[in-house]
Amino acid sequence: MFLQTNDLSGSARDQVYEALKENMIQLIWKPGMLISETMAAEMMLVSRRMIREAFARLSKDKLVEIIPQKGCYITKIDLAHVDECGFIREQLEAEVIRLACMRMTSDQIAMLQTLLGQQMRAIEAKQFNKLIELDDLFHQWIFIGGNMERTWAVLQQKSVNSNRVRFLMEPNAGFWESMVSEHQVILQAIQSKDPEQAVCIIRKHFKLPGFDKLALLHKYPNYFSS
Repeated sequence: MFLQTNDLSGSARDQVYEALKENMIQLIWKPGMLISETMAAEMMLVSRRMIREAFARLSKDKLVEIIPQKGCYITKIDLAHVDECGFIREQLEAEVIRLACMRMTSDQIAMLQTLLGQQMRAIEAKQFNKLIELDDLFHQWIFIGGNMERTWAVLQQKSVNSNRVRFLMEPNAGFWESMVSEHQVILQAIQSKDPEQAVCIIRKHFKLPGFDKLALLHKYPNYFSS
């Protein structure tokens, strides 16, 4: 389903940018696809100027490549970049969770508990795209609890390739059950103010099986850069 501006909040320019970005990250618009300003403006029901401004921002995010006189091509997924971002994310979150163990308030811990409940219900309903959103929120609240919310924002800006890969992976209840089970252990470590246990679990968490590069390359060869 194509996401339009009325699906989002914020200023008009931000809405256009976020809607275009989500259509690319959720692979509603595929890697390598050509998008003209006119086509995007008609689909979004906004001016070409707004689309041009959004394309410029998306180019900085490395989600599009602007070709003069042609339009924008959605960039293909760079797996080397996915690996590098995964490494950076693991190192940063291991340190942030140490801070969260010491700094998280009772209200913030309650938010993690609420998100865990929502994740369990989403597994039962097989809402796998919803689980991606809830997984991000769980980790974002760890960064918030560690007073590192801006660090999270920077990571998200650099993780567009990783986020697109997640929408390519086959829906798998077993994978998500393992993920949520580890979220429970992470929460317990935070509640116990046990940073060593939290770091141990978060590092294990990033090594959960489910991402098969060769399988994705074989199934979607045109989505990846050489």
